[in-house]
Amino acid sequence: MPADPVRPASTTTRRAALAGLGAGGLCLARATAGRPVTAQDATPANMAEITLVPLGRGLPVTADGLALSLTRITFPVGGGDAPHTHPGTAIVTVESGTMGMTPLKGDATLMRGGIGDGEPIEHDVEITLAPGDAVFFAGEHGDVNRNLGESPLVFLVAALYPADQPPITLMATPTS
Repeated sequence: MPADPVRPASTTTRRAALAGLGAGGLCLARATAGRPVTAQDATPANMAEITLVPLGRGLPVTADGLALSLTRITFPVGGGDAPHTHPGTAIVTVESGTMGMTPLKGDATLMRGGIGDGEPIEHDVEITLAPGDAVFFAGEHGDVNRNLGESPLVFLVAALYPADQPPITLMATPTS
């Protein structure tokens, strides 16, 4: 029998991690619903309609203490998320629709068509991603995203992050 490529969960069970990912997305949606959209805080009113579908998660034996996950996320027309951070490396690729992404912190590289070495992306500048485009975040990072198109936006996120940390954390936003 071949060796199992994924070691059993030690600090976080698969069910707890997936529940945490879903709960994090729901908290993100509920915490920011109804706020107006601005250039740096694209938080549309229908954020509660975001769909997160975990496609897989494991604890690789070659990356001790890290979790590897793959998630499909759908934003409705006019949808988006609040400014947030992730504790590790990620690749985001657009499956369908048009994404507006604003990196807020961390090193990010844009790959048009998902290929090549890519080009560095500036912080606080929104870029437009089409199907097949990808962004690689080299480590801990922050961003805000929104659907720029007239059809649902579907994108995939492959992430490698510390297994004992939540995969997403809302950034503090100033109050007026």
